[in-house]
Amino acid sequence: MFRSHIVGLSLFSLILSGSLQAQEFAPKSLKLTANQQAAIGVNFAQVISVDSGSVLISASVTVPPEKQAILSAPYPGQLSQMVVGVGDPVRVGSPLAYFTSPLMGDSRQKLLEATSDARLAKEALVRDSELFKEGIIPQSRLNITKAKAENANAMLMARQSELKAAGINFDDPKNKEAFNSYATGALKSPIQGTVVEAHNLIGQRVDTGTLLFRIADISTLNLEINTSGFKALGIQSGDEIVIASRNAKAKVTGVSQAVSASQSARIRAVVEERGTLQMGEVVTATIQAKLKPKVQDKTLWQVPSRALTSWKGQSAIFILSSTGVVLQPVSVISSDDDLASIQAPLSSGAKVAVTGIASLRKLVLAMAIALVLFGIHAWMTLPIDAFPDISPTQVKIILKIPGMTPEEVEQRVVRPIEIEMLSIPKKRIVRSVSKYGIADITIDFDEGTDIYWARQQISERLNAFTKDLPPGATGGLAPITTPLSEIYMFTLEGEGFSLRDKRTVLDWTIRPELRTIPGVAEVNVLGGEILTYEVIPDPSRLAARGITMADLRKAVMANNTNDGAGRIDQGEETLVVRVEGAVKKLDDVKKIQIPKASGGSVMLDEVATVHLGSATRYGAVTKDGKGEAVEGLVLGLRGVNSRLLVDSVEQKLAEIVPRLPKGMTVNTFYNRGELVSRAAGTVTKALFEATVLVCITLYLFLGGYRAALVVAAVLPLSILSTFILMKAFGLTANLMSLGGLAIAIGMLVDAAVVVVENVETAFADPSTSKALSKTEIISIATHEVVKPVVAGVLIIAVVFLPLLSLEGLEGKLFSPVALTIVMALATSLLIAFTVIPALASFVLERKADEETKFMCKIAEKYVEWRNQVWGNTKWLYRASGIGLG
Repeated sequence: MFRSHIVGLSLFSLILSGSLQAQEFAPKSLKLTANQQAAIGVNFAQVISVDSGSVLISASVTVPPEKQAILSAPYPGQLSQMVVGVGDPVRVGSPLAYFTSPLMGDSRQKLLEATSDARLAKEALVRDSELFKEGIIPQSRLNITKAKAENANAMLMARQSELKAAGINFDDPKNKEAFNSYATGALKSPIQGTVVEAHNLIGQRVDTGTLLFRIADISTLNLEINTSGFKALGIQSGDEIVIASRNAKAKVTGVSQAVSASQSARIRAVVEERGTLQMGEVVTATIQAKLKPKVQDKTLWQVPSRALTSWKGQSAIFILSSTGVVLQPVSVISSDDDLASIQAPLSSGAKVAVTGIASLRKLVLAMAIALVLFGIHAWMTLPIDAFPDISPTQVKIILKIPGMTPEEVEQRVVRPIEIEMLSIPKKRIVRSVSKYGIADITIDFDEGTDIYWARQQISERLNAFTKDLPPGATGGLAPITTPLSEIYMFTLEGEGFSLRDKRTVLDWTIRPELRTIPGVAEVNVLGGEILTYEVIPDPSRLAARGITMADLRKAVMANNTNDGAGRIDQGEETLVVRVEGAVKKLDDVKKIQIPKASGGSVMLDEVATVHLGSATRYGAVTKDGKGEAVEGLVLGLRGVNSRLLVDSVEQKLAEIVPRLPKGMTVNTFYNRGELVSRAAGTVTKALFEATVLVCITLYLFLGGYRAALVVAAVLPLSILSTFILMKAFGLTANLMSLGGLAIAIGMLVDAAVVVVENVETAFADPSTSKALSKTEIISIATHEVVKPVVAGVLIIAVVFLPLLSLEGLEGKLFSPVALTIVMALATSLLIAFTVIPALASFVLERKADEETKFMCKIAEKYVEWRNQVWGNTKWLYRASGIGLG
C-alpha cells in the first residue's frame, strides 16, 4: 500500500492547489530552483523502466511458522545462566539457559511429592495384590488401593506435563552447579535449529510469558511479499522469483485471496536456491509479470512507493522537468512498502520527487525558534495581575449634594435616578447608598457587556436628568475602575512642610501629571488640608455700616470673576476690553468692595476678618501611628496591565521629584507591582520546579538523555505558545491562569513521550531500520500514533471544558484555569507532531532501545512484591475487604 500520507508530497499538493483547475486533472508546472528545492528539502529519484514485464518487488525473507518455536518464561523469575546465544545451533532437548523462580521451586516440590506418592501407591498396590491372592484382604480393599495408585500416577503425569510444557528439566547432568538452588531448572529447546533471538540478561527479572528465546530451522526459507495490483501483474502459483543480488531463486506457492479495500494481497514463495539469503533481511526480487496490453503510450515504470501521492482521488507523482515540478497522474499496477509499479507517459531518465517534510526539519526548528521569540515577547507584554478580575461590568454614579440629609438624598436624588436607570438594556441590578450630602448609585450589567457602551447609556440618561437635580449638586460617573484598581499608593514626606503645603503640591503638581499616564483612571488625594480664603464677618461692624450678610455674600461671589467689557474701535483696529476681578492673593479678597444701600461702599476687611485657612475636613490619613499624612492613590483602568502601569507611574514620579520643593520626597508604601511580582514569582517557581522534576522523571524512565531532551523540549515551547494564545485571547497572567499552566506541566509531555517511544521502537525494529532512512522511520512512526495520541489529549482536555460553562464569580475564577490547560494541551499536541519529529531526527540515534537500570530495578521490585502477594492471597483478600468496607 503506497504511502499517500507522506507530508512532503502533500506540501507540493498544497503549493499546486492554486494552479490546478477544479474541473479537470491536467499536469501543471511549479517552478523551483535548485536552491529552493534544497531549502524545502525535496529529493528526487530516477524512475526504472520495466518494459520487458519484469517487475521489481520488495520481499522479506522469513522462516515458515511451522519451522519456528518460541520459549517464554514459564514462571516469574530470572535467568541465572545463559548456555547459548544468537546464532548458536541447538538440538531437540539442548539446554538454552537456567531459570530460577520460587514458583518453579514449588512446582518441583509438587513433582517430587507426586513422584513419592506414586511410588508409595505402587508399592501398596503390589503388597495388597499379594495379600488378596492369599485371601487376607477383600476385593474392595484391593480396588481402593488400585484407585489410589491410578490417582497418584495421574497426578505424577500432570506434574511432569506441566514442567515439560514449560520446557523445564531438573535432571540435566551437564551442569550440576546450576542446581545449587532448589528453584532452578534448565530451559530446553523444543526443536532443532538456530537461536535467532535471545532476550533479557542474566539476573534480570522477567514476568510469566516474557519472550526469552526464538529458535528457527533456517534450512527452509520463504519470501513474504505484500503488494497491490497482483491481478494486473497476473501473478500465479508456480511463477519464478529471482533475487539476483543474493544469487537466489524462489517459486510462488500461493497468493492470498483476502484482498483488502486497497487491493493489497500477500504472496508467499518458497526459496529453492538459497544463495546468500539470510533470515530477516529485506531484498528486491524480480518477478515476470503477465501484463495486459499497453494502454496507448503508457509504459510500465518502477518508482519508490513514497513517491506516490493522491490528488482528487487519483494517484499521481511529481516529475522534475525543465520547466519545474509537474504533477503527473498515474495508474498504479502494484505497490508495496518500498516499490511501486505504475503506468504513465514518462520518458527514460525521468526523476520523481520522493521526500518532502522529512527534510523540512531545519525549517521546522527555525519556526520553533521563532515561536520561542514570539512567546518571550508575549510574556513580557502579557497583562500580569495577582488575581483574576472577578468584578462584574459595573458603572457608578457619585453625586455631592451639600447640606442634605440621607433621607433627602434618597428622596430627591437617588430614587429619581434609579427609576430613570431601570430602562437601560442589559442591566442586571441597580443599588444605591445614601449618605449625608452624598449619593452613591451602582448599576451592574450582564457579563460580556462592553463597559464603554454601558457608560454611554447611563451618561445619556443622567444628562437628561441633570436639570431636575437640586441646586448645588455636583458629580457624575466614577472612573472605569474595579475593586482591584488600586495600583499605587504613596505619601509626601519632608521636614518643615505642613499638611496644607503637602496637599497643595500633590493637588497641583503631582496629580495632574500622573493623570496623563495611559491606563490611569484617576488619582485620588487623601488627607491634608485644602488651602482656602476664609472670611469671618463681624456682626457689629456689619450692623454699624448697614450691611447685611446677603450683601457681603453677594459681593464676594461677584468679585471673583474676569468679565468682558466690550470693544473699542480704534481706526482699523478693535481693542477688546476686559475687567480682571478674579482673586489671586489674599489682599485681593480684603479689597473687595461691598456696596451700601445708602450709597457708597466699604472694603471687606472693614467688616470681616480675612485670612488663609483650610476647607472643612471629614476625615484624615495617618501613617504608622505617627501622625497625619497626605496620600496619593493611583487607580488603574479596568483590564490594564498592572505591571506596565506601575513601571510608568514610577518613571513619572522619578521625573516629578526633582521639581518638588527642596526637602520634600515621595515615599511609596504600596506597589501593586510587588504583589504581582510575588504572585507571578511563586507560580513561576512552581513551573520551574515542576519542569525540573518532569525532566528528571523523563531521564529515569526513557532510558537516556537524548530521548529525555527531545521530550523535554515540548515544555518551554508549549508554555511560550500558551502565552501567545493568552495574549491573543485577552487573558491576564495571574495565580489562576498560571496555576492552570502549572497543573498541565505533567500532561504536556504525554503526546511527545508516545511519539518518541514509538520512534525508538521503530529504530529497534531491524526490518524497518534497514529498509528505510532515519527521517522516513520517524515520519512513519509519528503517523502511526496520531489517532491514539490525539484521542488521549482530547479526553484530558474535555475534562476541563465544564469549567468554561461556569458563570458569574465561579466562571471568572476558574475559567482561566481551564482555558490555559486546554491551550497548553493543544499546543503540546501540535508540537509533538511537528517539532518533536524534526528534533528527533537530529538528536536520537538509530539503535535498539534498552531499559535503564532504574527501570530494571523497579521491575524487579514489582515482580518480587507481586510474588509475595500471590503467595499469600488471604492477606490480599483481607486488605481488599477492609478497603472496601
